Amino acid sequence: MKLVAPTEKDIILPAIWTSAAVEVQYRKRLQALVDEMCGSTLYWITAAWKKGPPVSTLAEDADPVAVLRATLEQLQEHWSNRIDDVAVGIAEGFAQSSMRYSDTAFHAALKKAGFTVPFTLTEGMEEAF
Repeated sequence: MKLVAPTEKDIILPAIWTSAAVEVQYRKRLQALVDEMCGSTLYWITAAWKKGPPVSTLAEDADPVAVLRATLEQLQEHWSNRIDDVAVGIAEGFAQSSMRYSDTAFHAALKKAGFTVPFTLTEGMEEAF
């Protein structure tokens, strides 16, 4: 089906820009995750440091540098897994919010221009989303 303007004159729709509010929400979710990771890392490294700072004597059982290294490796694995778990949800939420905003803005632009044809996504558009 071809979309035809309601008048003889071509109608140019305004550009549909992304929503700043959707971007802010996305940034806040990412920043909260980074803040959580930083807090966790600081807590566990401080705890490991207090157990045995690297300036301790060689007579002690545990090598303090090895303890810190092991703590960092555990934290890296933990946060790598945690980010893998939540990244998809954050990205899907951003994509869905962006799509809702763009659809609403596009429908409004069509209506303002005088088009009354209902707009639905094609299979290709769904795949791209």
